[in-house]
Amino acid sequence: MPQQIYFNKAANRQRVDIEHGIGCLKNRFRQSFFLKTFVFRLLLINVFLLTLYNEYIVYILKPITTWPEIKCSFSKCIKLFVVADPQILGKINENVLTRYDSDRYLRNTFSIAFEHVKPDGILFLGDLTDEGYFADDEQFARYYERIKSIFQLKRMTNSNIPTVFIPGDNDIGGENNELIKAVVVKRFREYFGKEEVETIDAIRILKVNKLLRTYPSNEERTSEKLKFNIAISHVPLTDHLSPFSEQVVRDIKPEFIFSAHTHKSFALLTLKENGRRLYYEELKENAYKNKGASWSFQAASSTNYSIVTEIVVPTCSYRMGVADMGYSVIVYGENSAEITYYVLWLPSRFILLLLYLIFFVIWGIIFWINFSYLRLEIGLTNTGLSEQPVKTNKIPSPGKIP
Repeated sequence: MPQQIYFNKAANRQRVDIEHGIGCLKNRFRQSFFLKTFVFRLLLINVFLLTLYNEYIVYILKPITTWPEIKCSFSKCIKLFVVADPQILGKINENVLTRYDSDRYLRNTFSIAFEHVKPDGILFLGDLTDEGYFADDEQFARYYERIKSIFQLKRMTNSNIPTVFIPGDNDIGGENNELIKAVVVKRFREYFGKEEVETIDAIRILKVNKLLRTYPSNEERTSEKLKFNIAISHVPLTDHLSPFSEQVVRDIKPEFIFSAHTHKSFALLTLKENGRRLYYEELKENAYKNKGASWSFQAASSTNYSIVTEIVVPTCSYRMGVADMGYSVIVYGENSAEITYYVLWLPSRFILLLLYLIFFVIWGIIFWINFSYLRLEIGLTNTGLSEQPVKTNKIPSPGKIP
């Protein structure tokens, strides 16, 4: 009988120890579930906020915080919105994800910049496509549909906002002595217009193609008098004043030349007589009187066409290997001898993508630490159960039984 009592007490103590261990383990699991649920909810909130900022808020804040106000100091102004080197990505060198992200970036930035400017016309300075030169007719047709969507061409037509296009080397070839095929040039003109001279209000736009060595004939460029002439070219004309560039400047006498191709933003003032460069300036921020990214330039007619001013427009694509991307704006006061030039700098997409990477790396580390800690706690609990002192079944001598 005393031995039976002893065995019952030992069994009860062992059962209590096991129940205590199981209770501790359940508590650990409850804490683990609560912690994982809390961390997961916190992660979802952070993902939502980061995505909201990167994909929406940043595009709303940019015009409010950094873009200059587009001003007109005359009774009537003409505003031209300039798009350079979007180089919409193709299927040959890019995958569906990079194409989607690049298209979306261009669509978002163009839309918000257009609303900021409310232009009277839009100039596209070439390199609309990245693989247009290599594309077959079906691929180029798909390119055109994407261009229509990104730059809202149907809306422009319905709103009577003229759009002017010139080709770049990625559209028709010609860079690094590439062969320019007549059929490719013809295809571009069929989609984007054949006219060599176009007019937007009081501004006459003369299309120069340095790749093909073409520019408007005398009859085309003098068909309308009393117009403010500007020349547009994909490749800069006066960075190295070649015989072709000298001929263009001499024959068409543009008040300004606007070009692209370099993906950078700068202005060149060149003496027409001998091609000597008088002035070079990177157009990033105007430090004078906190003007921001805006500058005033005198027309060539004010110097009797002895000085040629060329403004090179930055790319609007984040895939061109440059840190700064932007759209440009030309404001011309009718019957004046100057323009105001603006650059609307865009948010860096690579920085936004880097924020995603940093975010998920940090959260990956947090999850790894969290689950490592929980595994350690559960392991210690299990070890504690296995190392509980084991009650022996040794039967004491009758004289030592209490």
